[in-house]
Amino acid sequence: MTKSKDVVTDAQLSVLLIDKESILANGTDQAIITVQLKDSNGNDVKPSGEDKVTLISENKGTLSELTMNNDGVFTCTVSSTTVGAEKFGFSLNDVVNQNQVELKYVAEHSGLPPTPPTPPTPPKTPKPPKNPQKDVKIIVEFLCPFSRYSKGDIAGFDANYANELVEKRKVAKFYK
Repeated sequence: MTKSKDVVTDAQLSVLLIDKESILANGTDQAIITVQLKDSNGNDVKPSGEDKVTLISENKGTLSELTMNNDGVFTCTVSSTTVGAEKFGFSLNDVVNQNQVELKYVAEHSGLPPTPPTPPTPPKTPKPPKNPQKDVKIIVEFLCPFSRYSKGDIAGFDANYANELVEKRKVAKFYK
C-alpha cells in the first residue's frame, strides 16, 4: 500500500480488467487492458506521483506502453500473431495483485469471432428485508478469481460487501 496525502492506495483492492475474452491472432485485432487503483475502502483513486503500476504478462502478445488517462486509470492495448492464451496481472509499488485476467488469441479461420466488448449492465441492488436482521447474508457468484475464491464459487456476505463485490469491484454477480 502507498500512502499519499491521507489516501492509501491498495494493491489488492485495485482492479485489473480486459475488455474482451478473445482476439484474433492477426497482429491487428486488439484488446484494452485497464488498471483502476483503489484505496483501502475500495474507492477509485487517482495515483500519486509515487505510485508505480507495472503490468505482468507471459510475453506472448505485443503490449503498448501502459499510460495513465486523465481520470487516473491506467490502460494499454495488446495484440498477438500467435494462437494461444495469455494471463495478465499487475503490481502496484512492487506489491503483486493476486488476481489475473486471461486473454485468448484465436486463429483467424477458427470460425470464432473475437468477443465484442461487454456493455456494462446496471447492477441490481438487493432490497433490504422488511425486518432487517443482524446476520442477513447476500449470496454472490464469482465471475473471476478473487482472493481465495475461484470463478463460479458461491459465497454469502453481508449486504454492503456483497454490493461492493458486484457494483464496485465487478468480480461477482448476485446469485439467483
